[in-house]
Amino acid sequence: MKKINLISRSKFFSRIHIQFVGSILFGILIFSSCNLDNMSNYTPKISFFRAATLQNGDSLYIKYTNTDGEYLMDTINVGDTVLFVLHLNAFANNLKSLVITQSADSVSRLVLPKKSSLDSITLPISDYNVGRFVFKPDYSIMIFSFGYVAKSPTNNSKLGITLESDAKFATDLMGKSTHSFKLITPIKAHK
Repeated sequence: MKKINLISRSKFFSRIHIQFVGSILFGILIFSSCNLDNMSNYTPKISFFRAATLQNGDSLYIKYTNTDGEYLMDTINVGDTVLFVLHLNAFANNLKSLVITQSADSVSRLVLPKKSSLDSITLPISDYNVGRFVFKPDYSIMIFSFGYVAKSPTNNSKLGITLESDAKFATDLMGKSTHSFKLITPIKAHK
């Protein structure tokens, strides 16, 4: 009968164990010393957290147009208030600012969350009156809601939304630190 030398097998397994642990530590050292700045930059994204809705709860349809970065929303009536709930995502980066612009104050009006709520997430350099929200550091994802009130009839009113993150790209071919789109919001006279 052949005897198994447990001592030599034990040394064999401990050698494999040391090599395995050593290779993991070496890998951690290599990857932690790499400059991953360019690899951790992503173009921020704005999406609708839920469908735009009227004050009565009806959903509004939004579709693409033939123009890049431009969308068309269902026609609304003067006096309607549309609730938008946006999902802002900077991925591995931080959100810097959100800018919401409208065609003209005579056509529409923005209804923003309470000032105290906005103050809790934005810096004092924000200007709520012009729709500029500069975020405090360390926010990478956020849900942002606001209302849009239709004031007078028009076929070409637009709502512009631009999100900026702290991503840094060597060229625009790699990505951008901003994402924006325009939403055409036709308004008709109330019947």
